[in-house]
Amino acid sequence: MLKRLRELLCSVIAPVRCPVCKKILHSESSFFCPECQKHLPWVKEKDGEFVTSGKAGKYVSGYAAPFFYRDDIRLAFSRFKFQNKPVHAHAFGICMAECWRRAAESSPLGDELMPDVITWVPVSKKRKRDRGYDQSELLAKCVGEELGIPVVPLLEKTGDNKPQSTLDAFARAGNVIGMYETCADGTDITGKTVLLIDDILTTGATVKEASFVLDGLRPKRIFCLFAAKTDKSRPKDTENFHSSGKNG
Repeated sequence: MLKRLRELLCSVIAPVRCPVCKKILHSESSFFCPECQKHLPWVKEKDGEFVTSGKAGKYVSGYAAPFFYRDDIRLAFSRFKFQNKPVHAHAFGICMAECWRRAAESSPLGDELMPDVITWVPVSKKRKRDRGYDQSELLAKCVGEELGIPVVPLLEKTGDNKPQSTLDAFARAGNVIGMYETCADGTDITGKTVLLIDDILTTGATVKEASFVLDGLRPKRIFCLFAAKTDKSRPKDTENFHSSGKNG
């Protein structure tokens, strides 16, 4: 009863809104409003919703993303990441978890896709302090809650490099080299399956470096799950992007 009362109070004081159109969501199970959901750039199975090879790197056994990084998702993610809207992690996290469930159902690997632990590609301490949160950490915790999988920190970012979104593909690769190390008090993942969470898959430079470091902990497999990925069929979607006042 008290929990329900708190939820009702929160819905009045700080109602949850659609990350795209900002309409108030009245259903607890909603993540985007029904109208916006129809037009979101969903990644379908025919588009390669789950991929077992490619730009995520040789240490990654497969990866998936529920959305293409364009249109309304690009706008919504800008609000989440750059405009102090950590609450939107819930919407993306639900979609990511459902995407991974579908991947497990459709892939020959089946239940082997279900991880023992979930972790994330961290931002630097400075960036987390400036922003107030680590967007990939929030996504990882939402996905973990939805899948019922423990979420643990396994990586640390050792420096505050230039934002990847400001660089071209060649510069991105060099920008992340040596930027990650394993946590001193990290969980033992020897022989375990790990699901590594990151926000957007563009060139794959960040997750390649992070999974290379993570592989040193001798996991059985590393899979990756992103909130969105660039659409190869639309070259303009791979252009650099960062927050500005024009993005809503």
